[in-house]
Amino acid sequence: MRDQWFTFGYGFTWTPEANDVARSEQAQAASEAAKDTARITPASWETLLLTSQADEVGDGRVLMLENLSDETVVITSVTLSDCMNVYTKCGRHEMEIVVGPKGKKRVLTVRTSETLANSFSHIFEWHRMEAPKPE
Repeated sequence: MRDQWFTFGYGFTWTPEANDVARSEQAQAASEAAKDTARITPASWETLLLTSQADEVGDGRVLMLENLSDETVVITSVTLSDCMNVYTKCGRHEMEIVVGPKGKKRVLTVRTSETLANSFSHIFEWHRMEAPKPE
């Protein structure tokens, strides 16, 4: 009745479907497992990124290694190949650069021609840093 005041109430009940209960239990179990174990990302070729960026002076490229893992690694060499208009020696450059977990370091600066098109390819060698042996 539009011209008189009124009230009403309602209620409902429900039950979850079987697959909703199972999903909820799986989510809770996964959450508990995540709390119990620490996630450690090991060093691997997928977690070590060697990138090239312009040198601050502008006369070359800087090779930077980013360690996305939770382990300390040692870069033992960078090898340059397919060099074109590059002043830095094309070949293997031995080194021993320690890069900590989640760290980033400059590993090599490649000097290039400022006036000519240049290019090079690069690969690197590495190993995990051995933990010190107890005395």
